[in-house]
Amino acid sequence: MSVFAILGAGSWGTAVAMHLARCKHTVYLWSNIKEHIEDMLTNRENSAFLPGHKLSPKILPVHDLKIAIENSDEIGIAVPSHAFKEVCDAINPKPKRLFWLTKGLDPVTNLPFSQYIMETCGQDYPCAIFSGPSFAK
Repeated sequence: MSVFAILGAGSWGTAVAMHLARCKHTVYLWSNIKEHIEDMLTNRENSAFLPGHKLSPKILPVHDLKIAIENSDEIGIAVPSHAFKEVCDAINPKPKRLFWLTKGLDPVTNLPFSQYIMETCGQDYPCAIFSGPSFAK
């Protein structure tokens, strides 16, 4: 089984992390809000964004981005569109490949996020977009 980092612990990121955990993968679920992570660790659910759904023991909420990235085989970005570039730029070194769950376009350039990935990581960088329903519940 693979180890995933889902960077962004909103409802969509959490729902995908829960699915990956049900498929027996370990998932680091990262949030930049320390209190959010502490609440998930204490209550074993994402009461802020996906209340009423218990987190699998295979989901490891973390506040330290470096821990999530260094311990994962696969990295997915699940942050709002306005934070995509900042989070993408914080991933260092760049992973072998990357996927994202972020919906929409870059709010500054109105370009798809794939354009930014190609500009920063190269035209042949392996990446993918993971999309789905607008409502994680």
